[in-house]
Amino acid sequence: MKVVVKGLGPIRDVVKEPLELRLSNDATATVEDVLRMTAEILGKEFAARVYDPLSGKLNASALVLVNGRNIRYMTGLKTRVKDGDRIAIGALVSGG
Repeated sequence: MKVVVKGLGPIRDVVKEPLELRLSNDATATVEDVLRMTAEILGKEFAARVYDPLSGKLNASALVLVNGRNIRYMTGLKTRVKDGDRIAIGALVSGG
């Protein structure tokens, strides 16, 4: 199975170009699997922007979309992915 990971906003500093990932566990692959694989490829800088350093959970400011839908309104990190899905990862930004 193949999915594409794209960086949005400040995450683009780390995910500079769309990243095509091949996952072997077609029937059970989740967003968590995709993020883990992306962190293995891109290293600590990506992980530091996406995961909370104390808890290891998804950072509260991380925005993860599967085909344009926010995973927070789906099943979170356990959201299943399928062949051809596009995962966009960004950070919520606010200011005045």
